[in-house]
Amino acid sequence: MSREDVEALRKTLNPLEWAQEMELEFLDEENAAFPYEVILSCVSDYTPKPHETDNPVYVGIDFGRYRDATVITAVERTGEEKLRIILTRELRNQDFNTQLATILDLINSLNPAAVYVDKTGLGIPLYEMLSRKAGQIIGVTITAAVKEALVVTLSNAMRSGRLVIPASEEKLITQLRVFRAVQHGPRLGYGAGGREHDDYVISLALAVYAASRHGEDEAMAARFWSWG
Repeated sequence: MSREDVEALRKTLNPLEWAQEMELEFLDEENAAFPYEVILSCVSDYTPKPHETDNPVYVGIDFGRYRDATVITAVERTGEEKLRIILTRELRNQDFNTQLATILDLINSLNPAAVYVDKTGLGIPLYEMLSRKAGQIIGVTITAAVKEALVVTLSNAMRSGRLVIPASEEKLITQLRVFRAVQHGPRLGYGAGGREHDDYVISLALAVYAASRHGEDEAMAARFWSWG
């Protein structure tokens, strides 16, 4: 098989399929928060078009600290009640003011129904600045219990087939693969472990959680008005 043949084949496979089939990479499923088959079932070959949707949009922002970047993820709720990723944006090596300007531009262009923001540690100053400039910002302090709730909500969306991930999102797919559940005493802990990153996973989990919570509020409001 020539190099050209290999490259042509690679274009027909998503990152998970390529790692397993062509690089013979062993996918360790033990303690995987998101098993290979679950991730693969969510991957679809489409081109996200964030500025061409009339569907409700929900945004999750994981603020970078130490070695991680700030990652922004937006999902839309389609008419089939799917949550489809329409944007991911990584902000690396940028000061607070530059990040703030970029995020505000995205919020203005996407007009999201809700923006769930990590306000843990170094995320607090950015959250406070954002909340003063945009009304739909909801801060989330990511404790161990909250992180578990975020991961479980994301896992449920994936296992039920409601989440749709573009095949081009290689960083996200890679991080989902290495994300683990580890027992810490009576509670499960979640993370990438080692030198891996989980910023894309947490950003997505915040967006999906925003869609879940906001959807519940809309449904409750609809039931309330129907009773009247």
